[in-house]
Amino acid sequence: MAVRARSSDPEHSRKQRRLIWFLLALATMVAVIGVAVSVANSATTTQISRNASVLHWANAAGGSSALSRAATNQAVLFALGGESGFADAAAVETAVAEANRSLSVFESWALAIPREVRDTVPDLQAQMIAFAETSGTVLDRLGDADLQGAIAIRDGALARDYQAVSSSIETSLAAITDEISSNERRAQNVALLTRLLVTLLIPAAAVTIYWLIARRQMHRSAVEAEARVVAQREMIAGVSHELRTPLTAIYGFSELLANREVDDTASISHMVRVINSEAADLTRMVDDLLTAARIDMDELPFVPIEFTPVEEIESVIAPYRRSGRGIGVDCPPLSIVADDTRFRQIIRNLVSNAVKYGGEYVLISGSWDDDHATFSVTDDGEGIDEERQVRLFTPFLNHGHDAILSGSVGLGLAVSQVMAAGMGGSLRYDDSDGLTTFALTLPTGPLGGHPPIDATGIESVPDDPSTVAEASTVST
Repeated sequence: MAVRARSSDPEHSRKQRRLIWFLLALATMVAVIGVAVSVANSATTTQISRNASVLHWANAAGGSSALSRAATNQAVLFALGGESGFADAAAVETAVAEANRSLSVFESWALAIPREVRDTVPDLQAQMIAFAETSGTVLDRLGDADLQGAIAIRDGALARDYQAVSSSIETSLAAITDEISSNERRAQNVALLTRLLVTLLIPAAAVTIYWLIARRQMHRSAVEAEARVVAQREMIAGVSHELRTPLTAIYGFSELLANREVDDTASISHMVRVINSEAADLTRMVDDLLTAARIDMDELPFVPIEFTPVEEIESVIAPYRRSGRGIGVDCPPLSIVADDTRFRQIIRNLVSNAVKYGGEYVLISGSWDDDHATFSVTDDGEGIDEERQVRLFTPFLNHGHDAILSGSVGLGLAVSQVMAAGMGGSLRYDDSDGLTTFALTLPTGPLGGHPPIDATGIESVPDDPSTVAEASTVST
């Protein structure tokens, strides 16, 4: 039954807010850095892909210009062979057609020049167009049978245009290569930064968060320990007060009896009954305290045996009857398997509450079915308000509240419910029709419950609360 700390310390609240803001800032920083790294990595990847495309164009354009020039030279050579008789007209036409196809492919590369290349070598596209036009002029001269004119253009303008195109393409290739190297270095830097974040920042953040959580838990533990000490002090004060009441009565009346200051039999009988009743209350309080301590240490034993509950009920109410308090019993003489000591302690707590805080009408009733036996303690008192019903079975030392019932140490109902659960049963509260009822339900046990032995031996209990004191008990 650990203490639940409730801190309203403004300083603690400020620390909590600072912790929350720090964690939010840390999470935001990690998220921003992660997004930045992701964006940078994505941009680098996109640029590398673009550079690869530009590099492909430069290589293709350079190869196409060389192929177009070779095809043009080949057409001129076939035309020379035709004049010398080494090649026929069909071969010359084929060579010219092949040169035109190569020139058409080169022109398509010239029209598809990338923006990056135009930015690096602004004159390249114009040079490629000029080379294509010059190559076309050479092929047109061959078609017009102007072989010497074609040779002159090939050796002059076409050679110069090809040299210009080749030089510019080489320049663009060098620029693209440099850009690729730069992107590779950038990608390496991004990868290095990512590794740095993974290996340093994230573990550092985890350590920081763990430290902050541990510090907060230490603070909470300190607050709980302080609250536990305060609750224990309150409990000790309450227990001392409650024990003092019966002890005072016992000591006072026993002093009168020991000194023979009272002579009449009626007064002596009354004092003895009071001493007996107060001693019973004192015993109940001590039992509750010992039981609560053993529950706290998880050392509360349960020893199930087969017994007859009505006999235990009679032993519980005997002191009350001797003191003149009427308590009705309507319980069949069934037998169950449970811990008879714990059963007796629960019934004693419920009866004590009913006698102290209920009305004049107190009835203990029992019922039985195939699996469970239910024992109810009913009185006609005012009952318990809804606010306190919520924590009816919670010991006050757990929450720093006053006891549920005035004049109680606040443990009886709590330990009773734990003991009921320990025996596989339950304890519940009901307030209806002007009657307050605590119902203890227990399984009939592995040996099986037995139905009422002799229903005719049970005397009826009057329905009128005013006559309950005259109710008879079961004849066993």
